[in-house]
Amino acid sequence: MSSKRPITLHFSRQLCVAGGTVQGEVELNFPLAQEDDIEEVHVKLSGSVKTNIYRNNTMIRESVHLLREDRVLWRRGTAYPPPGSHTLSFPFEFALPTHLPPSFHFNGFNVGGSVSYELEVVGVRRGTFHWNRRMQVPLAVVPSDTTGHSLRTAVQNGWRGAWATLTREERVRKGVWGDHAHVKMILRLPDLIQFPLFTPIPFSIRIVTISKPMKRENTPEDKPIFPTPPQYPEEIQFELRRSVYVRAHAFDSRLGERAPFASGLTVDSSSLESTRLENVWIPSDDKEKGTWKQEVTFSSKFVLRCPPTFQTRILKNEYRLQVQLNFGGLFNKLYADFPIRVVSGLLPSSVQTDFASLSSSTEGTSSSGGNRTTLDLPPSYWATNDWHDSKEDSEYDGYEAK
Repeated sequence: MSSKRPITLHFSRQLCVAGGTVQGEVELNFPLAQEDDIEEVHVKLSGSVKTNIYRNNTMIRESVHLLREDRVLWRRGTAYPPPGSHTLSFPFEFALPTHLPPSFHFNGFNVGGSVSYELEVVGVRRGTFHWNRRMQVPLAVVPSDTTGHSLRTAVQNGWRGAWATLTREERVRKGVWGDHAHVKMILRLPDLIQFPLFTPIPFSIRIVTISKPMKRENTPEDKPIFPTPPQYPEEIQFELRRSVYVRAHAFDSRLGERAPFASGLTVDSSSLESTRLENVWIPSDDKEKGTWKQEVTFSSKFVLRCPPTFQTRILKNEYRLQVQLNFGGLFNKLYADFPIRVVSGLLPSSVQTDFASLSSSTEGTSSSGGNRTTLDLPPSYWATNDWHDSKEDSEYDGYEAK
């Protein structure tokens, strides 16, 4: 921040947990504040849910205020810098309510929704032509989560609980006519009722293919046997999908899409392992023909960084994990799709310890090359004018948090 600005906000952009506190410090350059005719300095904390739906050539909007606090830090004539100094420092602390939805941002075709939190510092200037000076800093907030915190610890220490298995099978063939081959996919991961953020969760994907019946001497030597299991993990589509419900007054909309902005899910390439078995010839009953069995298993860990699952009166967000394989040819695809409940796995009382352990346990999992213990939110969520003029505060629009 430029030294010519009369007000500076010192605040860590660390992830905040509902039920915890938001702390920072405002620094006032006294001579510049006098020169700029600043009469008061306020710090504000606000949070809201907002939705919009475009219908009948009109943008319908609705909002719900989650919190709004305003603290007066300084008034002209109440405090002066100590001798030899030109600055005053004002520490502040806000307590976040216990039950808050997570930060979230969604923008689709003719529909959008967000849960946003913001710190704002205001330099109040009196007079008709003196607009207030403002500085705004968005916050990333997640709910407090006792159950997810215990699950996160159990997974980080090496999962010793039950495992869930999801199996999908299909018959496939190269063309419209001819015998069918058989493909099977087995997804295995910890049997969790909730999936905590920033936690490397182990999983494996086993693919088994059985060729169509053929004579052994007719086995192709110069090309793969159909259906061929994937050779590389990049051939497997493993992604997080979200379903968003938006309501604005009498109108509503539901949309499903791949979770955007880095997917909200990162696969740890450093822990990736693959096991490919030798092809096995399986004779048929008449012993003239048989089938070829091919098998490969990929195992790794994935880390979730998306806003947790949540529901409010006007905005709802849910997730599904989806695995897809394409064996080539017409309709030769195999899907595995199941819902997951994403939770923060964080507690305000242990957030510092949690962040230290999370940074260590997720090392190497970020596609950008660094450790990230923050939510995958689009740049538009963090967009702010940093330091600007504004006439007046906006007032409450009458909606209450529910």
